Amino acid sequence: MKFFGQNEFLPQNKIIKWLSKYGCEMNEVEKYICENTLFVIAGFDKEQYNSTLASVIFAHSPAGTSTKTVVHYAQEIQESGNFQNFDYGKEENERRYGSEHPPQYNLSNVNVPIALFYAQNDWLAGYQDVKKLYTNLHSAIMFYKIPFDNFNHVDFLWGIDAKEFVYDKMIELMKDYK
Repeated sequence: MKFFGQNEFLPQNKIIKWLSKYGCEMNEVEKYICENTLFVIAGFDKEQYNSTLASVIFAHSPAGTSTKTVVHYAQEIQESGNFQNFDYGKEENERRYGSEHPPQYNLSNVNVPIALFYAQNDWLAGYQDVKKLYTNLHSAIMFYKIPFDNFNHVDFLWGIDAKEFVYDKMIELMKDYK
């Protein structure tokens, strides 16, 4: 985290805004670069990608997040595989948590119905991780695989068939729990 600092990671700025507004629409080469940048991050899915929304998508992506959030995500993937608090290192963990290791999140405190949707081609929230969370959430009511093999992380938001594959199902579930 020292390398990136404690500020925003991939913040929106004038350069990003200009690139999203003009850079992805200049010609086919720029469009190709923008699309493939998105696919590298989220998983390749040309069928669900709505190219007419490119300027909207890239006006909001990357949206930025805290550097600490990115590091925490990396810790969970690369180091621990656990759903736990941020790992500050042995000394700082001892000071903050009273232990050399960060504590696991207490998922038994979650007591609202939760449906977990996952996609086979989601590179950021893979099957194993979502399944592990589902298994540990006592209030989980659904573990649902999107019925389209190439559906990826951003397709949940911008996929051509997101309404059919995600939103309609979510609305039906919410009606059951109102």
